[in-house]
Amino acid sequence: MNIQKLMKDYNVSGLSIAAINGGNKRSTECFGLLEAETDKSVESNSIFSACSISKFLTSFLVNLPL
Repeated sequence: MNIQKLMKDYNVSGLSIAAINGGNKRSTECFGLLEAETDKSVESNSIFSACSISKFLTSFLVNLPL
């Protein structure tokens, strides 16, 4: 999978991907710019707005089996 190509195809200026295991962050990969048309790179401590993804995550967590 080519992350940079997908970012270009979907007009995403930057993103960060974290691998979590057992509630602990295992690794982080950062790509692109924090803000379009700037030179601020995404870093592992960058903060992104959750926007509409929060609805998806809430519905996923509510439906987890106990």
